[in-house]
Amino acid sequence: DELATFARALMNGRVVKPETLEKMRTKKNTKDGTPTRKGYGCNIGMDGDRKVVWHIGGQAKVSTNLYFLPEEKVAVVALCNLQVVDIFRLCTDLALMALETGE
Repeated sequence: DELATFARALMNGRVVKPETLEKMRTKKNTKDGTPTRKGYGCNIGMDGDRKVVWHIGGQAKVSTNLYFLPEEKVAVVALCNLQVVDIFRLCTDLALMALETGE
């Protein structure tokens, strides 16, 4: 519940300045100009035509993901007591269900 509250606050500009949030959601290059899929503390990619921003964490026997569809203002928090689980796919599916149902 606390991580979901954090996700909502982050998306709504109550945690960091808007320009910092944009840096989190924007791919950076290395010093030599090589493109990466990383923003500030986040991974950035596409799921079809949707921009996806996420931060996966965990430790032994635990998987976590904080997953955003920033353009759609959708956030998913997944905490799992399993290490070998496709938590990214789970978050993607939950985000798409939220878009379909409007919840």
